[in-house]
Amino acid sequence: ETTATTQEHRASQHLVVCCKMDPTLNSSSTVAEPPRRTPAKSVMSAVPLSETTRVILKRWNGHDYHTSADLPARLHIFGCEDLVDVSALGQLHTLSLNGCARVTDVSALGNVKNLNLSRCTGVADVSALTGVETLDLTGCTGVTDV
Repeated sequence: ETTATTQEHRASQHLVVCCKMDPTLNSSSTVAEPPRRTPAKSVMSAVPLSETTRVILKRWNGHDYHTSADLPARLHIFGCEDLVDVSALGQLHTLSLNGCARVTDVSALGNVKNLNLSRCTGVADVSALTGVETLDLTGCTGVTDV
């Protein structure tokens, strides 16, 4: 499969994840590692997902994403109160973290073109989001540095 074909396939993917707090989820949760299905575009673009982020995404859609290169181009996560680490999601084209109140550090999301942080009340500093073209901060009551 060519790089162009891989990029076209990735761009056509769209993932919506709706979450509710899972008190049994912790950083020591383990998930079996299936064989890699799609190659990374390059070593630099293959940022590993944290174990917790992997578990959250797998719990709601059945896919076990290992790196940022495995993710779809558009990711919408709604009301996920147990999502904290979004550092590997900065290579997506469109990212919505609507209502993900425990997310605080969005500094790695500066390359996302369309970013929805509405109701992410833990976010205070969005000054690093210089590459973002569309930014929704509706209900982000904690933002102090733009």
